[in-house]
Amino acid sequence: MGHTTIISGEDIRTGVTAIRPHAGNLYRDRVPAAIHVGNGFGKLLGVTQVRELGELETPILLTCTLCVWRAADAMVEWALGMEGMEGVRSINPVVGETNDGGLNDIRSRPVTEAQVRAALDGAASGPVEEGSVGAGTGTSAFGWKGGIGTSSRVLPESLGDTRSACWSSPTSEASCGSPGRRWGRSWAATRFATRSGRRGRHGSRAGRAAGAGNIPRSGPGSPRGRS
Repeated sequence: MGHTTIISGEDIRTGVTAIRPHAGNLYRDRVPAAIHVGNGFGKLLGVTQVRELGELETPILLTCTLCVWRAADAMVEWALGMEGMEGVRSINPVVGETNDGGLNDIRSRPVTEAQVRAALDGAASGPVEEGSVGAGTGTSAFGWKGGIGTSSRVLPESLGDTRSACWSSPTSEASCGSPGRRWGRSWAATRFATRSGRRGRHGSRAGRAAGAGNIPRSGPGSPRGRS
């Protein structure tokens, strides 16, 4: 996972989060994928092909609502520039939104191609930044400062394992994305904050991801109550 956090002046609080299932060329080495829509009032690119083929051929990007298309265009340029992509004439970028319009001047559409590339190129395995970073920089949930976090579950080695990214925004309690067919319940961590960056120690349950069944959960987004 990689983040680009964009903070400028008094009005820009947004960013980009990139989820890369592996470090190679996803178009040439695709992974199984599924998408479940819990709240259809969202700007999600790439959903129809993932549902049709059951596979992912680009990383997953998260960014502010009105920057979704700019992020998609930047990722297409990034992907087409990779080795072995010279003859590719179709690609399916997957980009989801976080509506950070309450804390961010969303109409200015501040995300640039360079910032998208930085998130993609900076993606790494292991511990990741959480909270008011990347696509979670300007999010809010139920009147509290929202953010981005992770939730994971362990599967048999034959199926692999995964970590899902979870984010909160005013338009939904929480959303979670995972580059595979492994889904479960997840909670996004929220922390009270102001534009100046002050944080309190508040955490709230932020919703349920696609899927069913109780699963082990870990990280700062652990639930406080039932989903």
